[in-house]
Amino acid sequence: GMRDATDIVQYLKTEAISVFVPTNWEGINGIPPIEFQWKEDMPERMKPPTRPVNPRLFQNAKREFDRLKGYFYEDSTSPIASCLVIAPKATSPFIRFCGDYVKVNKYVISGHVPIPMVKHELSKIINYKVYLDIDLTNSYHQFKLGEETKRKLSVQTPWGQVQPKFLPE
Repeated sequence: GMRDATDIVQYLKTEAISVFVPTNWEGINGIPPIEFQWKEDMPERMKPPTRPVNPRLFQNAKREFDRLKGYFYEDSTSPIASCLVIAPKATSPFIRFCGDYVKVNKYVISGHVPIPMVKHELSKIINYKVYLDIDLTNSYHQFKLGEETKRKLSVQTPWGQVQPKFLPE
């Protein structure tokens, strides 16, 4: 019914454009901020020294840091931090900022959910006439974090300590 009543392409180019090209990054609305559950024995202070950035990557890394400070990171004074890791990426700027959360992850209480089997998922949709696959830009960065989780996921960088506003990769 929606397909017959709506010019989907026109709708996506007009009213829905803000979903795909936001002017102000706010993540997905209507979903409460994510608060991880933490083990009670987590230390009150965990601050490693800042990890150096490869000199060949430093200029691009600084530019990427400044870009991410515009929407993703905010300054932090948290007593808990992780090291910054710069990983390679296939698309420009060819680097990805990540936190080395190995130590922090030991204190996250996680639920175990099995990875879906692709064949099973495909069998569910095989009889549909219309199928839509949407790849969200910066998909992890769509989910807001709660205050406690932000603080515990802070990252030490050569440019200061920051904490993510959204779910990091």
